[in-house]
Amino acid sequence: MTTLTQPTPSVALEFGETLLEQAFDLWLIPEIERRRALGAIAAEWVLERAQVIFGSEGPPVVRLNSEVRGTAIVMAACAIEKVS
Repeated sequence: MTTLTQPTPSVALEFGETLLEQAFDLWLIPEIERRRALGAIAAEWVLERAQVIFGSEGPPVVRLNSEVRGTAIVMAACAIEKVS
């Protein structure tokens, strides 16, 4: 049986940095450059949020700033008291 352990903070940080770097290189920068070339975003436009959606068909969909959306489905680990 394989036992999973928590990564050390430095390993987790390195993983996160690598993941972000690859997301920018593979999807975000090319999409920003494509939109700038089309005149869809101004030169002074600033990236605030980004989301890459991987569907079962077709290329990933890149959402930027106000296009980013999502829904979280969560379950409480204990009872939650309603406060008026």
